[in-house]
Amino acid sequence: MRLQHNSVASKWADVAALIQAGDVEAQVAGKEANTAFLEDLQKVKEDQPDVGISWRWLVGVAADNSSLELSLQALPCSESFVEVILP
Repeated sequence: MRLQHNSVASKWADVAALIQAGDVEAQVAGKEANTAFLEDLQKVKEDQPDVGISWRWLVGVAADNSSLELSLQALPCSESFVEVILP
């Protein structure tokens, strides 16, 4: 997918916040792992506070230039850090 004019993206969302709100579920081997995910993330954030997972949806032009594609984009940082580096 190419990011061209008329592409549109959602706001960046913090995955940990989505899990805490119950909007997204972390899973390991098909089983719920929300608590373990959040605990592990918190341990990492003690030494590296900007670590996290942020994602957004993007609708853009497909490689064939005649259709659209939906893409989930992710960054290995918190939403607050994304807002600082990508205002």
